[in-house]
Amino acid sequence: MPTPRPATPLLLFALALGLRAAWATQVPQPRDWDPAYYADVARQILDGQGATTRALWSLSALPERLPFVADLHWMPLPSRVLLPLTALDAARGPAWTTLLLAAAWAPLAWATARRLAPADPQAATLAGLFAALGGGYGSFLSTPDSIALMGAVGGAAFLALLDNKPARLGLFAALLTLTRGDGLLLAGLLGLGLGRRALWAWAPALGVYGTWALRNQQADPLLAEAARQGAAAAPSLAALVQGGWQPLDLAGRMHVLIGALPSTLATALVLGVGLLPPLAAVGAAPLRHSRAVQVGLLYAFALPLLAIPLAPAIASSGTVMRSWSAIFPLGCALAALGALQINRRLVDARGLHPAFLPGLLLFTLSLGGLTLGLGALRAVPAPEVDCAALSDLPPHAAVFAAEPLLIAERCDRPAVILPAGGDPARIAEAAARYDLRAALLPAESAPGTLGATQAEAAHLLPGWVCRGGLCRAPTAPSP
Repeated sequence: MPTPRPATPLLLFALALGLRAAWATQVPQPRDWDPAYYADVARQILDGQGATTRALWSLSALPERLPFVADLHWMPLPSRVLLPLTALDAARGPAWTTLLLAAAWAPLAWATARRLAPADPQAATLAGLFAALGGGYGSFLSTPDSIALMGAVGGAAFLALLDNKPARLGLFAALLTLTRGDGLLLAGLLGLGLGRRALWAWAPALGVYGTWALRNQQADPLLAEAARQGAAAAPSLAALVQGGWQPLDLAGRMHVLIGALPSTLATALVLGVGLLPPLAAVGAAPLRHSRAVQVGLLYAFALPLLAIPLAPAIASSGTVMRSWSAIFPLGCALAALGALQINRRLVDARGLHPAFLPGLLLFTLSLGGLTLGLGALRAVPAPEVDCAALSDLPPHAAVFAAEPLLIAERCDRPAVILPAGGDPARIAEAAARYDLRAALLPAESAPGTLGATQAEAAHLLPGWVCRGGLCRAPTAPSP
């Protein structure tokens, strides 16, 4: 095998870090629930409050008080990895942690291609460049979501499988499981890739999953059970947020799956900017007997087919997009191999310059990723969060909000969702339990959001007085 240039993966990492930092100028703070949640839990831990959350985003079950125990819905690792840099810089630490993790995708893709095609260093470099660009993930890799971490841990896990290192694979299988709940699926498939040594992956993954489930049960049995039931049986995310939903039956689950398949296919194409998935298919064909390739392909197809019917409310809110990041470095490696296979045929048949197709692909992926990312930011603007409107309230007074997780992370105060179409009786119960006397609502609903607007305040909060986006209870809330 030709000796690789030691500087190549470092240069790829530096390039990827620069590109991720450039995206951070366009997305300077969390825009949606997941990254806001992880950042807030990390700050709660560093403030000595323990693993707690100040934002109640679902009225399906009401904790006794705010803040309440964290990680009953989300897994713990994405918030814990933020702790070191957040301790050094509370404002920029979460973003820098994410940038570093996302930048690691490039050398991981490079190393993966080196294992898959040891005689083709050009493929490794091209794979690293593909991963550095980030595909359709570009605009998601600057705020502390689970995506960057899942991609880094998943890429490292596939390297361990390619290197036939069961103990190392077991470590990353456990980390995958602690990163996202559906990481357990990938951990199980990676164990299959080990053949008779599957327990090296299965035992750590099942061990940490069981330990975490036991922790949740001991921390708050009622909320833990509500979180489990909501993930498994709620018909939609909106129903889960509103509370009082009826469990979805098998026919309903299959209906949700069939309806979600076209958008899932579209998501795959968007994440690969329309080019990486077909190129990866070409690259995978000669390597179809590789266990790592088999595991990656099986996970790509099994994830939506299992996650959507088993957890319809959760899967509809970005599960597949986030969890597919675990195979993005592998996909970039396969796409690079596929691109060079096609390129060699074109060079032989058409006499094209050997750099023509790789250069064209890099240009197209760069332009396409930029266009898709900026287009998504414009099409789905950041939800309105006016912390200044809450300035005359007591410092730690909880409020109703259309975006409670963003209120907690940006405005440094507890918040409870006021859901669009919610039940006024359930909302009144929450107001009484948490002594909620104010609500911050936007004039219009942003695309994809589930919170109420100012127009719904009169129905959801009868008797409250609204001036602009701030509504106040005329008296103390009554049960």
